[in-house]
Amino acid sequence: MLKNVFFILAGLIGVSALGFIIWASNPLGPEEYAADFLNKNDSVSIVYEGSDIVFVPEKYDKALIFYPGGRVDYRSYSPYLYNLASRGIMTVLVKMPLSLAVFDSDAAGKIVKNHTEIKEWFIGGHSLGGAMASKYIFDNPGQITGLVLLASYPAGSNDISKYDINVLSIHAENDGLATPEKIESFKYLLPDNTEYFMIKGGNHAQFGYYGEQSGDGDATVSKDFQQKEILDKTYEFIKNN
Repeated sequence: MLKNVFFILAGLIGVSALGFIIWASNPLGPEEYAADFLNKNDSVSIVYEGSDIVFVPEKYDKALIFYPGGRVDYRSYSPYLYNLASRGIMTVLVKMPLSLAVFDSDAAGKIVKNHTEIKEWFIGGHSLGGAMASKYIFDNPGQITGLVLLASYPAGSNDISKYDINVLSIHAENDGLATPEKIESFKYLLPDNTEYFMIKGGNHAQFGYYGEQSGDGDATVSKDFQQKEILDKTYEFIKNN
Protein backbone atom coordinates (compact mmCIF):
# COMPACT_ATOMS: atom_id res chain seq x y z
CA MET A 1 0.00 0.00 0.00
CA LEU A 2 2.72 2.47 1.01
CA LYS A 3 4.69 1.52 -2.08
CA ASN A 4 1.71 2.37 -4.29
CA VAL A 5 1.27 5.72 -2.54
CA PHE A 6 4.95 6.49 -3.12
CA PHE A 7 4.68 5.80 -6.85
CA ILE A 8 1.51 7.88 -7.11
CA LEU A 9 3.18 10.83 -5.36
CA ALA A 10 6.31 10.49 -7.48
CA GLY A 11 4.16 10.50 -10.60
CA LEU A 12 2.29 13.61 -9.52
CA ILE A 13 5.56 15.42 -8.77
CA GLY A 14 6.93 14.37 -12.16
CA VAL A 15 3.84 15.62 -13.99
CA SER A 16 3.95 18.92 -12.08
CA ALA A 17 7.64 19.39 -12.86
CA LEU A 18 7.05 18.63 -16.53
CA GLY A 19 4.17 21.08 -16.63
CA PHE A 20 6.33 23.78 -15.06
CA ILE A 21 9.14 23.21 -17.56
CA ILE A 22 6.70 23.39 -20.49
CA TRP A 23 5.15 26.59 -19.07
CA ALA A 24 8.52 28.24 -18.46
CA SER A 25 9.88 27.15 -21.84
CA ASN A 26 7.25 29.18 -23.66
CA PRO A 27 7.99 32.79 -22.68
CA LEU A 28 6.13 35.87 -23.89
CA GLY A 29 7.53 37.77 -26.87
CA PRO A 30 9.47 39.13 -28.49
CA GLU A 31 7.34 41.26 -30.77
CA GLU A 32 8.69 41.73 -34.30
CA TYR A 33 9.66 45.32 -33.55
CA ALA A 34 11.99 44.17 -30.76
CA ALA A 35 13.54 41.39 -32.84
CA ASP A 36 14.41 43.93 -35.54
CA PHE A 37 16.84 45.62 -33.14
CA LEU A 38 19.04 42.55 -33.22
CA ASN A 39 19.73 43.10 -36.92
CA LYS A 40 20.61 46.79 -36.94
CA ASN A 41 23.94 47.87 -38.37
CA ASP A 42 25.02 51.35 -37.33
CA SER A 43 27.09 52.86 -34.50
CA VAL A 44 26.11 50.09 -32.05
CA SER A 45 27.80 46.70 -32.39
CA ILE A 46 25.83 43.61 -31.35
CA VAL A 47 28.00 40.92 -29.79
CA TYR A 48 26.93 37.54 -28.41
CA GLU A 49 28.79 36.35 -25.31
CA GLY A 50 27.40 32.87 -24.90
CA SER A 51 23.66 33.44 -24.88
CA ASP A 52 23.91 37.00 -23.57
CA ILE A 53 23.52 39.91 -26.00
CA VAL A 54 25.91 42.84 -25.62
CA PHE A 55 25.14 46.20 -27.25
CA VAL A 56 28.46 47.99 -27.65
CA PRO A 57 28.72 51.72 -28.50
CA GLU A 58 31.77 53.21 -30.19
CA LYS A 59 32.87 54.90 -26.94
CA TYR A 60 31.82 53.98 -23.39
CA ASP A 61 33.02 53.61 -19.81
CA LYS A 62 29.74 52.73 -18.08
CA ALA A 63 27.61 49.64 -18.56
CA LEU A 64 24.19 48.31 -17.57
CA ILE A 65 23.53 44.61 -17.01
CA PHE A 66 19.82 43.83 -17.47
CA TYR A 67 17.80 40.90 -16.10
CA PRO A 68 14.51 40.25 -17.99
CA GLY A 69 11.10 39.82 -16.42
CA GLY A 70 9.84 36.40 -15.42
CA ARG A 71 8.80 34.17 -18.34
CA VAL A 72 9.53 36.94 -20.84
CA ASP A 73 11.82 36.27 -23.79
CA TYR A 74 14.88 38.40 -23.04
CA ARG A 75 14.98 39.75 -26.60
CA SER A 76 11.78 41.67 -25.80
CA TYR A 77 13.96 44.33 -24.14
CA SER A 78 16.27 44.82 -27.14
CA PRO A 79 14.95 48.29 -28.13
CA TYR A 80 15.50 49.69 -24.63
CA LEU A 81 19.05 48.36 -24.34
CA TYR A 82 19.99 49.12 -27.93
CA ASN A 83 18.86 52.72 -27.57
CA LEU A 84 20.79 53.12 -24.32
CA ALA A 85 23.89 51.87 -26.13
CA SER A 86 23.30 54.39 -28.91
CA ARG A 87 23.68 57.08 -26.22
CA GLY A 88 27.05 55.75 -25.10
CA ILE A 89 26.25 53.14 -22.42
CA MET A 90 27.26 49.54 -23.02
CA THR A 91 24.37 47.22 -22.19
CA VAL A 92 24.22 43.49 -21.55
CA LEU A 93 20.94 41.63 -22.01
CA VAL A 94 21.12 38.43 -19.97
CA LYS A 95 19.40 35.21 -21.03
CA MET A 96 18.10 33.41 -17.96
CA PRO A 97 17.50 29.67 -17.53
CA LEU A 98 13.85 28.97 -18.41
CA SER A 99 13.41 32.77 -18.73
CA LEU A 100 13.37 33.07 -14.92
CA ALA A 101 16.08 35.20 -13.29
CA VAL A 102 15.55 33.40 -9.99
CA PHE A 103 17.60 30.52 -11.42
CA ASP A 104 20.73 32.65 -11.97
CA SER A 105 20.68 35.83 -9.90
CA ASP A 106 24.50 35.80 -9.91
CA ALA A 107 24.74 36.00 -13.71
CA ALA A 108 26.21 39.51 -13.51
CA GLY A 109 29.34 38.21 -11.78
CA LYS A 110 30.93 36.63 -14.85
CA ILE A 111 30.00 39.65 -16.97
CA VAL A 112 31.81 42.03 -14.61
CA LYS A 113 34.89 39.79 -14.62
CA ASN A 114 34.93 39.63 -18.43
CA HIS A 115 34.82 43.40 -18.97
CA THR A 116 37.68 45.01 -17.07
CA GLU A 117 37.44 48.08 -19.30
CA ILE A 118 34.24 49.21 -17.55
CA LYS A 119 34.77 51.85 -14.85
CA GLU A 120 31.24 51.88 -13.45
CA TRP A 121 28.70 49.07 -13.43
CA PHE A 122 24.94 49.41 -13.19
CA ILE A 123 22.46 46.57 -12.96
CA GLY A 124 18.73 46.54 -13.53
CA GLY A 125 15.76 44.45 -14.40
CA HIS A 126 12.04 44.30 -15.02
CA SER A 127 9.68 42.70 -12.50
CA LEU A 128 11.27 39.42 -11.29
CA GLY A 129 14.46 40.48 -13.07
CA GLY A 130 14.66 43.61 -10.95
CA ALA A 131 14.14 41.63 -7.76
CA MET A 132 17.02 39.33 -8.71
CA ALA A 133 19.21 42.30 -9.67
CA SER A 134 18.56 43.59 -6.15
CA LYS A 135 19.62 40.21 -4.79
CA TYR A 136 22.88 40.42 -6.73
CA ILE A 137 23.63 43.77 -5.07
CA PHE A 138 22.66 42.34 -1.68
CA ASP A 139 25.09 39.45 -2.20
CA ASN A 140 27.88 41.62 -3.68
CA PRO A 141 28.03 44.92 -1.77
CA GLY A 142 30.32 47.61 -3.12
CA GLN A 143 30.64 46.22 -6.65
CA ILE A 144 27.79 48.04 -8.41
CA THR A 145 27.29 51.81 -8.71
CA GLY A 146 23.57 51.86 -9.39
CA LEU A 147 20.38 49.81 -9.58
CA VAL A 148 17.56 50.39 -12.09
CA LEU A 149 14.24 48.84 -11.11
CA LEU A 150 11.48 48.66 -13.72
CA ALA A 151 8.15 47.78 -12.11
CA SER A 152 10.05 45.96 -9.39
CA TYR A 153 11.29 45.91 -5.80
CA PRO A 154 13.61 43.72 -3.70
CA ALA A 155 12.45 40.59 -1.94
CA GLY A 156 12.01 40.98 1.81
CA SER A 157 15.17 38.97 2.46
CA ASN A 158 17.28 41.36 0.37
CA ASP A 159 17.17 44.60 2.33
CA ILE A 160 19.63 47.04 0.70
CA SER A 161 18.33 50.14 2.48
CA LYS A 162 21.69 50.73 4.22
CA TYR A 163 23.85 49.98 1.19
CA ASP A 164 25.90 52.69 -0.51
CA ILE A 165 24.06 52.32 -3.81
CA ASN A 166 22.19 54.69 -6.12
CA VAL A 167 18.73 53.45 -7.08
CA LEU A 168 16.20 54.46 -9.72
CA SER A 169 12.73 52.93 -9.41
CA ILE A 170 10.41 53.40 -12.39
CA HIS A 171 6.86 52.13 -12.08
CA ALA A 172 3.58 52.65 -13.91
CA GLU A 173 0.26 54.06 -12.80
CA ASN A 174 -1.90 51.28 -14.29
CA ASP A 175 0.41 48.36 -13.53
CA GLY A 176 -1.77 45.49 -12.35
CA LEU A 177 1.19 43.41 -11.08
CA ALA A 178 3.80 45.70 -9.53
CA THR A 179 1.09 48.14 -8.49
CA PRO A 180 1.88 51.62 -7.14
CA GLU A 181 0.70 50.35 -3.76
CA LYS A 182 3.24 47.51 -3.81
CA ILE A 183 6.03 49.88 -4.86
CA GLU A 184 5.14 52.07 -1.89
CA SER A 185 4.93 49.19 0.60
CA PHE A 186 8.44 47.92 -0.27
CA LYS A 187 10.21 51.27 -0.13
CA TYR A 188 11.67 50.35 3.25
CA LEU A 189 13.99 47.87 1.49
CA LEU A 190 15.65 50.59 -0.60
CA PRO A 191 17.93 53.51 0.39
CA ASP A 192 16.32 56.77 1.46
CA ASN A 193 17.82 58.60 -1.53
CA THR A 194 16.15 56.27 -4.06
CA GLU A 195 14.70 58.17 -7.01
CA TYR A 196 11.10 57.20 -7.81
CA PHE A 197 9.35 57.95 -11.07
CA MET A 198 5.81 56.94 -12.04
CA ILE A 199 4.75 56.73 -15.69
CA LYS A 200 1.20 58.08 -15.76
CA GLY A 201 -1.05 55.83 -17.80
CA GLY A 202 1.58 53.11 -18.22
CA ASN A 203 1.24 49.42 -17.36
CA HIS A 204 3.42 46.39 -16.65
CA ALA A 205 3.71 44.84 -20.11
CA GLN A 206 4.78 48.06 -21.81
CA PHE A 207 8.14 47.93 -20.01
CA GLY A 208 9.05 45.49 -22.80
CA TYR A 209 7.91 44.42 -26.25
CA TYR A 210 6.22 41.09 -25.61
CA GLY A 211 2.48 41.73 -25.84
CA GLU A 212 -0.20 41.68 -23.20
CA GLN A 213 0.26 40.04 -19.80
CA SER A 214 -2.33 38.31 -17.64
CA GLY A 215 -3.37 40.31 -14.59
CA ASP A 216 -2.07 43.60 -15.93
CA GLY A 217 -3.99 46.86 -16.09
CA ASP A 218 -4.87 48.72 -19.28
CA ALA A 219 -2.40 51.33 -20.47
CA THR A 220 -3.78 54.72 -21.48
CA VAL A 221 -0.51 55.82 -23.11
CA SER A 222 1.25 54.27 -26.08
CA LYS A 223 4.08 51.78 -25.73
CA ASP A 224 6.37 54.19 -27.58
CA PHE A 225 5.62 56.91 -25.03
CA GLN A 226 6.24 54.62 -22.08
CA GLN A 227 9.47 53.32 -23.60
CA LYS A 228 10.77 56.84 -24.19
CA GLU A 229 10.06 57.72 -20.56
CA ILE A 230 11.97 54.63 -19.41
CA LEU A 231 14.87 55.29 -21.76
CA ASP A 232 15.24 58.97 -20.88
CA LYS A 233 15.06 58.40 -17.12
CA THR A 234 17.52 55.50 -17.22
CA TYR A 235 20.01 57.43 -19.34
CA GLU A 236 19.82 60.49 -17.10
CA PHE A 237 20.30 58.33 -13.99
CA ILE A 238 23.34 56.49 -15.33
CA LYS A 239 24.91 59.62 -16.80
CA ASN A 240 24.65 61.50 -13.50
CA ASN A 241 25.94 58.73 -11.21
